[in-house]
Amino acid sequence: MHQSTRPFAGPTVLTVYAALGGDSAGELAANRQRLLGDDWGTWAARFVAELALVHPDLPAKVRRVDLMRYGHAMSVPAPGVRSSDALRALAAPPRRVHFAHADLSAYSVFEEALFHGTRAGRAAAGQTAA
Repeated sequence: MHQSTRPFAGPTVLTVYAALGGDSAGELAANRQRLLGDDWGTWAARFVAELALVHPDLPAKVRRVDLMRYGHAMSVPAPGVRSSDALRALAAPPRRVHFAHADLSAYSVFEEALFHGTRAGRAAAGQTAA
């Protein structure tokens, strides 16, 4: 609701995203173990406390906490991947299936997804070559 133009105050939803990556394989494994091993209350308390740093009155106002453990996988660019023959082949299919995914650029961001979606849509509609 941070961009809402509603003229009245009231309950809202706050969302927290926590990236639990790591700088090493060991740190990544430990964070995954925490994600799967810590109980609901531990995570809920952690996030409410984090949000309370900027919203001190929040803990008294929280009515409900929903937690979801979703993986958010992004490709990690490596030398040579962006110019690989495999990505070029996926972006220019010879038949009816057109792939449109940000990872076709080896860099998963919105702008890449928009580019590939537009490219694939136009190719599927016969407006341009894939």
